[in-house]
Amino acid sequence: MQKNAGDRVDSFQLFTELFPRLIHSVMHGYESEVGRRLGLNHSQVQTLVVLNRKTIFRMSDLCHKIHLKKSSVTSLVDSLEKLGYVLRERPQDDRRAVVVRLTETGMTTAAACQKEIQARFAQKLSSLSDSEQQELWHSLDTINTIILKMEHIDA
Repeated sequence: MQKNAGDRVDSFQLFTELFPRLIHSVMHGYESEVGRRLGLNHSQVQTLVVLNRKTIFRMSDLCHKIHLKKSSVTSLVDSLEKLGYVLRERPQDDRRAVVVRLTETGMTTAAACQKEIQARFAQKLSSLSDSEQQELWHSLDTINTIILKMEHIDA
């Protein structure tokens, strides 16, 4: 079925409204709940979880991964460093760069955060029927494929 220009605008509007809402309702809510219990804010929890997937990030890559500006990430990393969760280092091969890595305490805390967030997400998913869950995963897989194609076009 061919979409006309008006349908594409409506689809774009739906896309731009739906995804921030989805991210906010799912991830931000869980990260904020977990953070309150640990005395951390949502961004700190998000950063710990991201660092837990790949324990060392260049600051520039971390900015891109968590979708924040460098100044915000610098403040964020400062706060996590003061709490003993991360360390900043300069790699031997590029002394201009700064990398961030989790400390042992950071790894433990990040793993606990990730486990709790996943458990809360699984609990929410359990309210969906098996067919609804399959439809959700299929839709997310399709969206991921499309986004990857769009990124390739922009490259």
